[in-house]
Amino acid sequence: MAEDPEKQWQHSDSIDIVVEPEVLYDMVTNPKRIGEWSPICRGGEWKNSGTGKVGDVFTGRNVVGDVEWTTISEVLVADHPREFAWLVAPDLGGVARWSYIIEPTDNGSRLSETWHVLPTGREWLRKNRGEDAPDKRREAARRDIPETLAAIKRVAENEAANGC
Repeated sequence: MAEDPEKQWQHSDSIDIVVEPEVLYDMVTNPKRIGEWSPICRGGEWKNSGTGKVGDVFTGRNVVGDVEWTTISEVLVADHPREFAWLVAPDLGGVARWSYIIEPTDNGSRLSETWHVLPTGREWLRKNRGEDAPDKRREAARRDIPETLAAIKRVAENEAANGC
């Protein structure tokens, strides 16, 4: 049986964190904090008094080298403390779907981050950033997701140790 070609546009990784799921969920669903751990996103803001429920919208400010851009994302799943997912650029039909899944463990939580660039996103990247842009973005996600998870672990466990 042939492998699903769509799988090449998805990536997921996980890490164990010694923090309770509720605490971790509150942390990773706060767009203002994203810049503390993301190698690309410098932070974000809820729009229209959003609080993180399904349908809420937030902006994100991203930087790679000399290129800076803002994204608009819509919350798709807000299942406290288990899953948080969002669609980047819903106005374009969706460029990418990101999610965090949090599972309780004996020592805290297992956090999984998943990324999926949708066909509309690949087409948008080719049209607006060049023919090789989708491949570059895929490789960046594969590199950045483990880095992001390690940084979330560092921040969360440090806050827990310091009573924050």
